[in-house]
Amino acid sequence: MNSAQSAQIHHDISQLGIRYAMAIDGRDFAGLAACFTPDGIWAGPKGERKGRAEIADYVEMAVGHLTATQHIATNFRVETDGSSAAMHSSFIATHILHGDIYQIGGRYEDRIMRDGGIWLFARRDIVPLWASGNPGVMDRP
Repeated sequence: MNSAQSAQIHHDISQLGIRYAMAIDGRDFAGLAACFTPDGIWAGPKGERKGRAEIADYVEMAVGHLTATQHIATNFRVETDGSSAAMHSSFIATHILHGDIYQIGGRYEDRIMRDGGIWLFARRDIVPLWASGNPGVMDRP
């Protein structure tokens, strides 16, 4: 693989992380689920969800009641062997409910596969490192 191909793969995989953030903040839960392989796994502090439907349903349940969210992902580090990849990145997730704010910072640890010519999450592990604000924001009514 030459440097131009490597740069393109890094860009394409990084864009997957950005699509995920934009989908969750745009309340596009089907679009968020489409970032995963059909049997993809989303793993967070409250357990694992497997498959697009389960991922979409869980994320909608977890953040759908909020006034707004903003997920910022950065520091993408991509390692690939051509057909699969690992991506490590940092995030800050801001959750807002009627003016109250709860923020979580951490990292994403991803396994990514090429499926049908596009890069998708086979597994996304969410690893919180810190939190600030009112955790009650996350409580569903």
